[in-house]
Amino acid sequence: MAYVGQGIKGGTFSVLDTSGNTYNGSNVTFDLGTQVGSPAQLLVSHDGVIQKPVTDYTIATGGTQITFTTAPASGASIFITEISGAVGAPMNRDINGDELILDADADTSITADTDDQIDIRIAGADDFQFTANTFLVQTGSKIDINGTELILDADADTSITADTDDQIDFKIGNTDILKFTNSSSNIRIDAVVSDKDIIFGGNDDGSSTDALTLDMSDNGAATFNDDIYIYDDKGIYFGTGVDFALGANAGETEFVISKGSTTTGGTGGKQNFIPTTDGVYVDLFATEGKGPAHGLYQDDGDDNGDKWRYGQGASDGDANDIIAWAHYGTGSWVHKMRIYTNGNFATSGTHAASQSFDYAEFWEWKTELANDDKITETYGMTVVLDGDKVRLAEAGEEAKVLGVVRPNNTSTMVGGGQEIEYKDKYEKNVWGEIQYEEYTQVTWEDTYNNVTVKHSYMKDRIPAKRIRHGAVKSQENWHTLESNFEKDKDGNTIDLVVPSTSSQKTAANYVERTTYGKDKGEHKAGDKLMRPKLNSSYDFTKSKSYQGRDKRRKEWCVVGLLGQVEVRDSAIVPTSWYKMKNIGTGIDLYYIK
Repeated sequence: MAYVGQGIKGGTFSVLDTSGNTYNGSNVTFDLGTQVGSPAQLLVSHDGVIQKPVTDYTIATGGTQITFTTAPASGASIFITEISGAVGAPMNRDINGDELILDADADTSITADTDDQIDIRIAGADDFQFTANTFLVQTGSKIDINGTELILDADADTSITADTDDQIDFKIGNTDILKFTNSSSNIRIDAVVSDKDIIFGGNDDGSSTDALTLDMSDNGAATFNDDIYIYDDKGIYFGTGVDFALGANAGETEFVISKGSTTTGGTGGKQNFIPTTDGVYVDLFATEGKGPAHGLYQDDGDDNGDKWRYGQGASDGDANDIIAWAHYGTGSWVHKMRIYTNGNFATSGTHAASQSFDYAEFWEWKTELANDDKITETYGMTVVLDGDKVRLAEAGEEAKVLGVVRPNNTSTMVGGGQEIEYKDKYEKNVWGEIQYEEYTQVTWEDTYNNVTVKHSYMKDRIPAKRIRHGAVKSQENWHTLESNFEKDKDGNTIDLVVPSTSSQKTAANYVERTTYGKDKGEHKAGDKLMRPKLNSSYDFTKSKSYQGRDKRRKEWCVVGLLGQVEVRDSAIVPTSWYKMKNIGTGIDLYYIK
């Protein structure tokens, strides 16, 4: 008759022949006479009691033997039936976290012994794991889609493919938009659509923003939407061969523009911008044998006459004993003005002064003046020598008159002011020539805070501590001043280690030099290195407080010796002076010849 309902599942039962087994109360493993895949595939009766798979027995020796947990008693009645295929009506199968073994050697299975997690084991290794909304591929495993498309969205227009060898393609909205390739073991990312940009965006406080745009229609020109930050001691580099560097050096004490591969100095010189507590400095560093200079080019610099330079050897790369101002009017750089290291000054033309010309010199008063009013009262009065000092001239001393007292900053040319430094700072001979002494120059390199530092000192003036960037070096003992020493984060000075052993010197490129290596101005290659010899009585502690004679008018006066000068009518005047005219009450203009 007709059958109504769900179809009956097919399957077979096979009674296994186990007559060859001997049950003696001690043996636990017996032959099955066939091979089965799992304990659940057997229905086992022990003296009429059905045994529980895995708990009461397991499968051994590749599925051909059964092993009981407890040895059957001697003469026990064992009845085993193999179940093949599906039997009975559909039903839920609850394995209660037990392992579902899938192959004959029991090394491939599915388990759910961890709550809300399914583990798949293949060939004895856990390969894949499923949890809520997550598919996890275990370490050492992989998913091979063999070049087919991996579709990611509901309408199948967004996907990842690898159908081109060694290339991954990304399609979004049915448009191939991006590809990844291997370029000599470098990862290469390409925007596929012609002239379309690569945009890096994000969310800034709830608002969408385009942080960085790479313009592919302009060869990848980068546009940042806000500030660019460079990490400590890093820089920006230009050129395929790292031609230029721009950035802060170690400690961010200097901003450096460098020709070469680092922000600490390269192969072609550098410029440092140095803000310090002592001021702001701009330093120019030229390479060996070259002089740094600033250029001034007016009117686009398209005419020779538009071009000026000033610097150290502005038109002579080897001369290090001058600061020069040079002009390009003739089609080559020609010096127009020079200041030498000895303080001498030279120009190729005349000197023009705004006021009337007169020449004056500083002389020391025989008796120091009492106050500022007394200083003013001496203006326009004549003086005579009293030993090597001066005093006001008296009646009858017309023939002895040296000159007339002048205010500061009124004479065109003034000698003997000693404005820059103490007159006896250096040893001199009887003619006033500065005496020189030999010295040894020492250079070496070391690495500090991951930056290579080049040291250069006179051997007898090597500092005991590391010198900070921007140190004030305006006096010869700068290397001993604690204010110039670098300090660590705890405020402690840092020892300067000078290479001493042969290996240390070799590693640090340590060099001692007592002669010039090349012609430099008046010095020739092979000449001994020479420096001005300090006077043994010179007091460094007073050097910073030193004041020139123009600041000490109670002790010193400016005496006009030649040219046009103002003279009080009460002064003692030599007959050789020529009175030009009266210029005010009690004051006449004289010409001293």
